[in-house]
Amino acid sequence: MSSRTLIALRFAMLVALAAHAVACVAPKIEPLDYTKLIRESPRSIVIVPVLNNSHEVAADEIFLATITLPVAERGYYVFPVNLTRELLNEAGLSDAGLVHKANARSIGRLFGADAILFVQIDHWEAKYAVLTTTVNVQMKYELRSGSTGERLWQAERKLRYQPTTSSSGIAALIEMAIDAALTKAKPNYIPLARQANHIAIGNIQTNGYGAIVADGTNPYYVMSSGTSAGGQVTSEKTNIGRVLLYGPYHPLYRTDDPNAPVDAGGGKKK
Repeated sequence: MSSRTLIALRFAMLVALAAHAVACVAPKIEPLDYTKLIRESPRSIVIVPVLNNSHEVAADEIFLATITLPVAERGYYVFPVNLTRELLNEAGLSDAGLVHKANARSIGRLFGADAILFVQIDHWEAKYAVLTTTVNVQMKYELRSGSTGERLWQAERKLRYQPTTSSSGIAALIEMAIDAALTKAKPNYIPLARQANHIAIGNIQTNGYGAIVADGTNPYYVMSSGTSAGGQVTSEKTNIGRVLLYGPYHPLYRTDDPNAPVDAGGGKKK
């Protein structure tokens, strides 16, 4: 083996080792500034109609069926979404686009709400590729003050579901093709949206790399774990230091410390 070949091999090994070392370094987690949220300590939240930027016409209606519980379980009073929509219609805000452009203080006065949650759907789709159909959902969340209109909290979640198979060989290919066709024909967005909401709000944890932390003792994880039955759910970006703090109706209210240091696994450092 020539000296040039040896040098090239050594260089390649060094590059691989360096890449591995970088991958193993725990990511730096920058928590949100919770100053305004802590200062205002909202007790009630009104969830306005969702702004749907996806190609799925019914995405906003499906999503509204999944968002109330995660917020309420976090310790906040949530105005009924159907009554919210009726009142907004009477106020001349029947279109979600108009609602999202409206002044948050006006909405706060209309409902007597401490805060308003605006949600925007960017992706809600099933991508078909013969042997697999990948279901994607992506939402942005923004909580604004009902008294000042200032942003109190924000988050963004992107989840992907892809069917898997336990078979092998020709049987696996057939099973994958059938699963892909069924998923394309009738993608089940609700469990995935529900899981995305629980992660964004903070009821389900991710580690420092964005992976969902499997926790059989967490009822929210158990409830939504059916999402990955027969497939795999992947999450992008961590929710460490970015979740909605516990509300006043939660037994752990004021016990979560947004400034506590964490490791990449999601645990608090001692």
